Amino acid sequence: MSRLKFFLLSSLFLSLLLNIAACRKNTNPISGSTGDGYSYVVCKSTIYLYPEQATELSLFLAFPSGGSIEDSSPPYAQGWNIFLDKQGVIGGKYRFLWYECRLPDLFQHEKGWIVQREHLADFFEHIMPQYGFCKTETDDFVEYWIQKLRGNAEYLIYPQQEALLKRLVALSFSLTPERLQRVFFVIRENTSRLASIEAPQIALFQRSGFTAVECGGVFAGDD
Repeated sequence: MSRLKFFLLSSLFLSLLLNIAACRKNTNPISGSTGDGYSYVVCKSTIYLYPEQATELSLFLAFPSGGSIEDSSPPYAQGWNIFLDKQGVIGGKYRFLWYECRLPDLFQHEKGWIVQREHLADFFEHIMPQYGFCKTETDDFVEYWIQKLRGNAEYLIYPQQEALLKRLVALSFSLTPERLQRVFFVIRENTSRLASIEAPQIALFQRSGFTAVECGGVFAGDD
C-alpha cells in the first residue's frame, strides 16, 4: 500500500470516528448550550413591571452559569428597550415581557410540595399570592401551566427564588426596581411516589414604589 493511500485511509477512518462521537454527544434532546451536562427549558417566564410613573426602561438578561434565550415577546434581540405607562403596559400593547431560555440544572430539588394533578390549579391559586403575586399574574400562570401538565397523576413542585435565580438568569435594569420578586417553579412527575418532602419557608413580599415581579416554570420530566 502506498503512503498516499495509507494517509487517505487513515484520515477517512479518523473522520468517521469523530462523526460517530459527535452523533453520540448530540443524541440527548435536552442537552444544553452550556456544554457541561443536562439543561432545562424555562417556559414562558413572565416579567411584570409597575412603575410609579410613565418611563422608558432597558432590561437585559445574562446567563452567569451558561444558557441561552429560546424565544421571547416582545422580541429580545440585544435587550428590551421599552416604554412603560403608569399601569405597567408596555409600548401601549403588552401587559408583560416573557421569554423562554435553556439553563443548566442548578436548581434546588429538596424543598417543595407534592400536588395531585386535579389540585394543581387550586394549589397555585393558593401558593402564588403567598409569594406576592396578584390575581392577574396568578391567573396568567395557571392558565398556561394547567394546559401543559396533563401527563401524570401527581407532581413534585420545587420553588426557586432570586438568591438562586440570579446565578442562572441575572436581570439588569436601567432603572432599578425598589422591590423585586422572582419565582420559578421546577415541576417533576412524581413517578417514584415520594410520600412527603420538606415544605419551604415563604418570606413575605410587599410591593412599594417601582415593583417588578417575575414568575416562570420548568417542566423537568420525571424524578
